[in-house]
Amino acid sequence: MSESPPNSAPLSPTEATIEKLVKQEIEQEEERHRLFTAEQFLAMQHIAQDVANTQFKRVAVATSNVIISVVALLSSALGLVTALAWNKAVTDWLATAPFFDNNTLAKEFVYAGALTIFGVMAIGILGLATRRLRGKNLLDS
Repeated sequence: MSESPPNSAPLSPTEATIEKLVKQEIEQEEERHRLFTAEQFLAMQHIAQDVANTQFKRVAVATSNVIISVVALLSSALGLVTALAWNKAVTDWLATAPFFDNNTLAKEFVYAGALTIFGVMAIGILGLATRRLRGKNLLDS
């Protein structure tokens, strides 16, 4: 009936019953500790993988947005430095320009008008570029 270790006396019917009950109790306890079937475990693994992929995509988009923001900030800073340099150069040149003689007010209006036209054109070009890039992930290119 029951397997007994070698060199040991055979178990009495009461001992065999007790051993059988202990084995059943151990099996029942092990069954209670098994939380998931193999199919449930695989399904949970697929769900976890999908969640990880979604999180990765969100991080990639957020990283792309940070990079775009940093590039825009650096471009703005460089644009400001360039504008200040051109401002000084044009102001110094207008002081020597002979076509308005000593009329500094006229020179300032010409300067303001020219910069306004230049600014409107630059903003228009940047708007076109932004519309073309809208919705595209720059990291995928």
